[in-house]
Amino acid sequence: MARPVFVVGMHRSGTSMVAGILAHLGIPMGHNLTAADWSNPYGHYEDKQFTAINRDGLRAAGGDWRHPPLPWAISGAGMASRAREYIARREEDIGKDAYWGAKDPRMALTLHVWLPLLGGARWIIVRRPLNEICASLAKRNQMPESEAIELWAHYIAAISLGLIDESEADVCVAHYKEITGEPRQGVERLAEWLGVPCTEEAIQHVRRKQ
Repeated sequence: MARPVFVVGMHRSGTSMVAGILAHLGIPMGHNLTAADWSNPYGHYEDKQFTAINRDGLRAAGGDWRHPPLPWAISGAGMASRAREYIARREEDIGKDAYWGAKDPRMALTLHVWLPLLGGARWIIVRRPLNEICASLAKRNQMPESEAIELWAHYIAAISLGLIDESEADVCVAHYKEITGEPRQGVERLAEWLGVPCTEEAIQHVRRKQ
């Protein structure tokens, strides 16, 4: 059975870098990826259909990534059927026992919708120092530090409730500073956890971020 691996974390925490590592380790991250731009010159590695499901679910619940709605409102936003169809489509494209991946920071807020549909999934939680996240959000979104801290706390709590407290979840925590500080060791650790060969392409992807 095909096995999904998801990258979750706060916006600007390094989720794109980690998703790029997966892509360069040979894990398909989607059919139609969001193009690189000034805020992420080395790529977002986000499947547009996947992000649309999360974005539309938040919007239908009266919020967005910056204004998280209440979980019960998201649960009633009709996401599950679209999520189920997405999973089925991705699994059809992948051979038996192979990985497929997806990444979207918004998923932190919609985990409770996805989790019941994803038996056997693996999860990479990305961590980065809060001061660096705040600085990046100020640059990209002109977000005040107080708002960034409050939003970060909301995302971390949502991930913790969804995954860390889920006894059967297969979770790896990836620290942005550790991976960028020692790219080879960081990539090798992720590759070993996934059980896939390490590649020089994945290591070079991290080194471009330094």
